[in-house]
Amino acid sequence: MATTLFTIAQGEQYAVEIVLENGGVEITPYNSDDVKIKLGDYEKKYSAGELTYQNNAWNFPITQEMSLSWGSGKIDLQGQYKSSNNIYNTEIYKVQVDTSIIDDTW
Repeated sequence: MATTLFTIAQGEQYAVEIVLENGGVEITPYNSDDVKIKLGDYEKKYSAGELTYQNNAWNFPITQEMSLSWGSGKIDLQGQYKSSNNIYNTEIYKVQVDTSIIDDTW
């Protein structure tokens, strides 16, 4: 299993950049029709164009409610995508959840 390059802070709301790969091939809007992302206990399917893709990454929205629902530690992230009539899964990544809700900057 691979490790992602971001940490989720509980109590925060923002979009995280997620790079999905399958067999070393990056999954983009150009080689997929629909994308489904499962992060922790949250799963949602995005039709073509519904989930923003920029800077070579999917911009996955995390709500404050979602971030507060995950305990500290690692949660799973997996993508599924449809290309023509075929459905593929990415490997399972691990994402760190930080229980601190206080921003370190003053």
